[in-house]
Amino acid sequence: MLFGGSDGPHVTIACEPRQVRKEAAVSGNAGVVSHSMSVPLAAGREVAQFEGGCTAKDFSIHGPPYADPMDPLPTANALDTQSGIWTEHPVPHFRFPLVSPYPELRHAVFTRIGGTSRPPYESLNISYQVGDKRHRVSRNLARIRGILMAERLVTMRQVHGTEVAVIRSPDQLRRRATPVADAIITCLPGIAVVVRQADCQGVILYDPQRRVLGVVHCGWRGSVAGILIRVVSRMKEAFGCNPGDLLACIGPSLGPCCAEFVDPAIFPQGFREFWRDSTHLDLKAVSRHQLLQAGLGKDHIQISHICTRCRTDLFFSYRGEGITGRFATAAMLDPGGQRHATDHR
Repeated sequence: MLFGGSDGPHVTIACEPRQVRKEAAVSGNAGVVSHSMSVPLAAGREVAQFEGGCTAKDFSIHGPPYADPMDPLPTANALDTQSGIWTEHPVPHFRFPLVSPYPELRHAVFTRIGGTSRPPYESLNISYQVGDKRHRVSRNLARIRGILMAERLVTMRQVHGTEVAVIRSPDQLRRRATPVADAIITCLPGIAVVVRQADCQGVILYDPQRRVLGVVHCGWRGSVAGILIRVVSRMKEAFGCNPGDLLACIGPSLGPCCAEFVDPAIFPQGFREFWRDSTHLDLKAVSRHQLLQAGLGKDHIQISHICTRCRTDLFFSYRGEGITGRFATAAMLDPGGQRHATDHR
């Protein structure tokens, strides 16, 4: 991604040939993007959306890349309060068309671009646990908080389990303890729930009727344990959500082109239909199937077909890089919302 030009800033998105070959072969996409595309940038507005391409058909990118990952943190007046986008040094991020029409929900899938971390964590790494400098991670998180205009960020100590943390009151936040969990559901506005990723799925679940948000970290172990089914069940139990009302968005993660497992026996027999060959598993199709099992409508599920291992130019990938950073999927209920869910237990 680059930006600049004599007629004003542009954003350029290039499709990596390896990713095109693999994902087109796997998904059968006929209209893959095979070249760079450049469009004028309008700060605070959606600037690019590609139809029919495996690299960007699921998303709209907002803002250009950060010009220099070593630049200082932008000052407060660089934040466009109407759009939540840094106007001086914007940080690129993607949004799902499925949930973007709901103004009471703010969300973003961030790339690896736009932060302060140095190789091998360049540049928007949000994990303190991978060997990066703490002050750089803190500054990266501050940028994400600024984009979302969040009162605070809430993260989890992700352990590839099925524990679901439920946040109902500000008192739980004042304790400042990081929950050991792989999902958080909440009705509180102003807190941005953040998932750290480098091949695993970041899943946003939203109930527009009850104004309840769930954000999930789902790796292959979570898929085996049925974490998505458990999260839907907890949303119903804790807040009275109707699964048929839920909207689900699954972001960039390991695709069937690269989800290779040498021992298929670690997966249940019920996964058999999702194997693409003897060693490659379509984990995104597994998640879709589990969400349907949990009661979601088929038109209420949106899946990114971007593979993180294929697109290490855009996202961190543990499988592709080994020592690397973690990118963020984040979502928040707008504190300006007029109504929020109550506990129905």
